[in-house]
Amino acid sequence: MADQVGLESATMAETLKFTEILKLNGISEEVERVVIHEPPELKGEHMATATVYARIEFKDASKRSKNLFVKRFFPSEVQTAMLKKMRIMEKEATFYNNFLPEIASFSKKFHRYLERRSFDFVIFPISFRSST
Repeated sequence: MADQVGLESATMAETLKFTEILKLNGISEEVERVVIHEPPELKGEHMATATVYARIEFKDASKRSKNLFVKRFFPSEVQTAMLKKMRIMEKEATFYNNFLPEIASFSKKFHRYLERRSFDFVIFPISFRSST
């Protein structure tokens, strides 16, 4: 995987940020490293944010690594401040943090009916929240 285009180890600041996000969401395992992958097919396709994948590896090898789909602001502080003021990601955050868990909960009530259709609710992602 190390030869993939767009694969990079996270900076110390990024690693600390991911560690903080995990802790805020009840995951206290010590992070070994974070590998960020910006898919080349998505590079430059965004108006306000960038989409990257992050693999978080833990120091305890018995813990499975976490693979996260991440929407983040561009590195420009000026642009980030402007976009935060505009609340550009608010609707998207609402979708992941409110709507998606509600639909997953609703769907579990009818799981026995849907099992006959071989629909598996493992497709619903876990959303981790960050204040920044």
